[in-house]
Amino acid sequence: MRVNMDVELKQTQKVIMTPQLQQGLGILQLPAVELNKYLREQAEINPLLELEDNIDEGIEESLPDYAVEDPPPDWTEYFADEDYYDYDDAKASGDKSSLYYENIGDDTKSLQQHLLEQLVPSNLSETDMRIARYIIESLDDNGYINLSKYEIAELLGIDRQTVSRVLSVIQQLDPPGVGARSLRECLLIQLRQKGLLEDDVQSVILGALRELAENKFAYISRQFGIPIQRIQEISEMVKQLDPKPGRWFFNGNATRYIIPDILVSKKQDGYNITLHPYSMPNVEINQFYKRLLDTDEVDDAVAAYISQKLEEALWLIKCVEQRKITLQKVASAIVEQQQEFFDNGIKFLKPLTLKDIAAMVDMHESTVSRAVSGKYMQTPRGMFDMKYFFASGISKSDGSSIAAAAIKEFIQEFIDGEDSNKPLSDNAIALMLNEKGIKISRRTVAKYREEMQLPSSDKRRKL
Repeated sequence: MRVNMDVELKQTQKVIMTPQLQQGLGILQLPAVELNKYLREQAEINPLLELEDNIDEGIEESLPDYAVEDPPPDWTEYFADEDYYDYDDAKASGDKSSLYYENIGDDTKSLQQHLLEQLVPSNLSETDMRIARYIIESLDDNGYINLSKYEIAELLGIDRQTVSRVLSVIQQLDPPGVGARSLRECLLIQLRQKGLLEDDVQSVILGALRELAENKFAYISRQFGIPIQRIQEISEMVKQLDPKPGRWFFNGNATRYIIPDILVSKKQDGYNITLHPYSMPNVEINQFYKRLLDTDEVDDAVAAYISQKLEEALWLIKCVEQRKITLQKVASAIVEQQQEFFDNGIKFLKPLTLKDIAAMVDMHESTVSRAVSGKYMQTPRGMFDMKYFFASGISKSDGSSIAAAAIKEFIQEFIDGEDSNKPLSDNAIALMLNEKGIKISRRTVAKYREEMQLPSSDKRRKL
């Protein structure tokens, strides 16, 4: 038997996520308030870093103009978000770049800090801890992971089985449901931890979650052959769960204020886009320690320590500066694409994807995603989550498209102006939209109306 012992050399390219690169991506993803908090923490452990003493000055004065109170929870809202929280591997294997964005805690500690502290006593290897840290830093404000296992494996240069194993560890941490990739998975994780995940419960959540939210118990009973009484029990069980575990890591009884990262103001020939001063902290190098390196007053060990901290400080400053540049570019591209919205209002909001903005600013879609995550934009038309401008849409007869939010505005306008004795049916609204060149079906109108929590025409009719 002859064995082939030939040696073959191949060149391959891989993106390796160094700790420095991970830090840069983490800084890009941080909103203004969290960024300042992170920099203060870094300044405490790195004597070479210096922040302006007045970093918090003026923040209280700016709250009345830019503050937004976080609304109380609404279960209907969570089920409406079902499509947004859906980052499974099936989608990852397709065209990820065209994804739209419609789709109990300690208020002194971030969700990421809380999770990392729980991992400290674990038996994770250094490599697994690095993967875990990356996953945790990628969680959104609600505790969901917006990257698939395929994407994480590709970015870190590891196999998906390793990602699955580490992600499974994270999903066992507190708060229950954290690290999920979809609303369904979040609920299943919590039920599993409670010991309530039976076969019929899992079947209903995987196959009829939206119908469960709409109390269509008879329909679910027929579909799955489960008694209606049991469906009602499952409904009550699900309503006791937390569909957005990360969101409530802040004190739910306190008013949560939002500081915008981007300020948009009207000028004569367009719009001026600037960063909020609070999102541009002034980070400098401590000159006293830097000058010590040029003297003979310190021994080699101290000099090596100062050199290391200087290198870390310079990299941090570079990351902060790069964050400013990236945010400015992305925000400017968004305003350029949505100028009709800023000029004329919500009815002129256009469909927009991460891929569109990524192409304009010559960045990867994941970079754009991190840049808008958790950031808010103060505009002449109010305060908006930057994800708001990434909306799916429907084609118009002239070949252009219109965003779903704009269509909802038309629907609201039609219903507000209807005769309450003869309210408009979904079909009538669809025909009115068709007359405006918006090709939409009665079923889609009904879907949007339900998302807006508007009752049907029968329920709107005055008796």
